[in-house]
Amino acid sequence: MIRPITPGDSIEVITVSIAAGIFPPEESAFLEAMLANYFNGNRDAGHVCVIDVEDDLSYGVAYYEPALATDRTWYLTMIAVRSDHQG
Repeated sequence: MIRPITPGDSIEVITVSIAAGIFPPEESAFLEAMLANYFNGNRDAGHVCVIDVEDDLSYGVAYYEPALATDRTWYLTMIAVRSDHQG
C-alpha cells in the first residue's frame, strides 16, 4: 500500500533509498536533513513523500515537490525501489 510517510518511517525511507542504490550510505545525513526539512515545513509547502509498504516491509519511496512559479508542475526529487523488487 502506498501511503504518505510519517516521522516513524524516516529510517525506512533512508534504508530503501540506500538499498536501491539511489544514494550511497555516506549520504544518509543528506537524506536525514531532507526528511527533517520535510516534516518541519516542506510538507506544508506542498512537498509529498510516500512509501510503499507490504506485509510490514518497505519496498519503495518517492518524493516530489511543486515547481515554483508554475501551475500543477512537480519535480520528482527521489524515487527508489529495492533492487529485488524492480522490474
